[in-house]
Amino acid sequence: MTIRAIGNFKRRNAYGPFFNVAVAGFLLLAILIVSILAGEKSEMCFGIMVFYASSLQLHDLVITALSVMLSLFVLMSGIIWIQLMKNGHIDPHERVAASRTFYYLLLAIVIHVSN
Repeated sequence: MTIRAIGNFKRRNAYGPFFNVAVAGFLLLAILIVSILAGEKSEMCFGIMVFYASSLQLHDLVITALSVMLSLFVLMSGIIWIQLMKNGHIDPHERVAASRTFYYLLLAIVIHVSN
């Protein structure tokens, strides 16, 4: 959504859905690899991997990753917000999708900062 907002919500290309499915498949594969490497007997879920990394004395890496992620969330929500304010000629469905993405990014920022 942010990439489309940079281009003033131009028309989608035909390969977008295939690219999204490929990225989702790659991320699923990455999650499975990390889960297998963590071990079957470890009794922990994927959500606790951040705390597992911090117990391995990787505090600097975890803090850096979270800082970069939050900075990108702020940047992406800012881009979407600016384009929603500037562009009045957006399809109503596209406007709803962009505003939902904006609110979800803000919610992710609030959740990560409040923890």
